[in-house]
Amino acid sequence: MNSYGKYTYPLFESILVKDGKIPHLSWHQQRVTYSYEQLFGGACPFDLQRILSIPRQCREMGTTYKLRFFYHATGYDTDCSPYHPRRIRNFALVTSDDTDYPLKYTDRTALERLRKKSGADEIIIVRRGMITDTSFSNLAFFDGTEWHTPHLPLLRGTARERLLRQGVIREKPIYPETLDRYSRFSLINALLEWGQQEFDTALIHGG
Repeated sequence: MNSYGKYTYPLFESILVKDGKIPHLSWHQQRVTYSYEQLFGGACPFDLQRILSIPRQCREMGTTYKLRFFYHATGYDTDCSPYHPRRIRNFALVTSDDTDYPLKYTDRTALERLRKKSGADEIIIVRRGMITDTSFSNLAFFDGTEWHTPHLPLLRGTARERLLRQGVIREKPIYPETLDRYSRFSLINALLEWGQQEFDTALIHGG
């Protein structure tokens, strides 16, 4: 057992492999570089473009795979598996002011505990009175004109950063009491195409 408990690799990236290619690798490199500096200090030694190899079985056209890159201060490991988005029927607002997930840690125990305790398929975490993220994705809400993403997410996801840069979404404080201003919402993460998992806000309960 090391200082990270049972988690040999404290950090990881979930990377989309689509049609045998990695479409947004530069965004993951930016986060790996930042996360490494934050947790370990010093310059990041991992060049994803150089070290990542897509396994033969994950290169088929018309398929989507999840390539996970696990890493610690001096080493890394990878695995690749088919990706199928979860089926989600309802969401619960869960208040947790102490929940903190600023880097993409392998240890997601606190987030999973919140989700299981809620009894819902998925949760939307409210921190210090403001909407943040689900247990596995960032969020964007549609007000009829614009898509707004919470300005203080738990994790600044790579897809969220890319969509902000492209002007598809914009940051705004979002509160449970203002959800009625939005008709629908979308989950955002590196494995989902924009709009792939979009829901009516009527599916959000609690608060």
